[in-house]
Amino acid sequence: MKRCPKCLSQVEETSKFCSSCGNQLLDEFQEKTEVKSEGRFCRNCGKQVSDGFLNCPFCGANMVSGIVSGNVSRSRGYSDNHYLKSKNHTATFVLGLIGTILVALNYLGVFFVHTIGFILGVIGLSLASKDKKEELTYSKAGYVLSLIAVIAGGIAFLIGMIVGLLNPQI
Repeated sequence: MKRCPKCLSQVEETSKFCSSCGNQLLDEFQEKTEVKSEGRFCRNCGKQVSDGFLNCPFCGANMVSGIVSGNVSRSRGYSDNHYLKSKNHTATFVLGLIGTILVALNYLGVFFVHTIGFILGVIGLSLASKDKKEELTYSKAGYVLSLIAVIAGGIAFLIGMIVGLLNPQI
């Protein structure tokens, strides 16, 4: 009996496919030929991996056994593309920063700029959310600044509405 490299189930020596997971089972000659013709692929996630890695940089699986060891977490903003910055990384930060500054200026006496700050904050949040959904790294500082701009801009708008309703000018 031999083991499936993907799910580690026992399979018959003559089997071409694993009965548990359906993985195609290759003999040593086929595996060596496959590595030379197409490059190295992770047995766990199937992604192409450069030579020199002992563990897959995408899923953490051992490149020889295919077993994932340790705690591989996606909860910290890391993903298959964890080493790539998104195209929106800097834009999110700049929009959040400018939005927050404009909203702060409204509280310091420069009126109506909170609207522009609020809009920039919404745009920054949408860019960061898009990157987050695509599991790319996103500017966490830009996300927070955009969130502050949206909340503070909304509060400034509500305060302006309340003051306008309480002090109607004829």
